[in-house]
Amino acid sequence: MEIENSKLKVAVLTGGIGEERDISLQSGNYVTQALKEAGLKVVFADIQPDNMDILKDDSIDVFFVALHGKFGEDGQLQQILEDKSLIYTGSGPTASKLAFDKLASK
Repeated sequence: MEIENSKLKVAVLTGGIGEERDISLQSGNYVTQALKEAGLKVVFADIQPDNMDILKDDSIDVFFVALHGKFGEDGQLQQILEDKSLIYTGSGPTASKLAFDKLASK
């Protein structure tokens, strides 16, 4: 899919749950600012497992995963995005789950 930057709409998924929530929000802010400076339309989305309404927004072209820790890096969110056939950044659910599991990734 090839879309001009000025027409591309990106949802930056940030926040999440757990101890790394604050750093995730900070990362999301940095990513949002950088994408806006690059000329993209950006939506900042603080999501949690019980609040993912942004995934229903048909105007979003791509979801930028900027979550850290559980739910963001462990494959859970990636599996939800895959199940909904949504385009997103980063590794898929299997690779994310494996990388998050320090024992399995040795």
